[in-house]
Amino acid sequence: MEKRRWAKQEVWQWLDENHRFIYANPMDRNLFIRKRYGISWALNWGNPAAWVLIASIILAVLLVLFL
Repeated sequence: MEKRRWAKQEVWQWLDENHRFIYANPMDRNLFIRKRYGISWALNWGNPAAWVLIASIILAVLLVLFL
């Protein structure tokens, strides 16, 4: 099965079926997903780009603090 961008309803259904609070779906290409409640976004932790993004943010903060 190839990766594709999932629709909002598919994401919410996946969360309900898997009883998850954190969205980590490796089959979904979306990096950010819209949260169910409120006006905000969450990361798809199943996407390797999410880990690269967080690592680069942490690295940038550490560079600013220590240099």
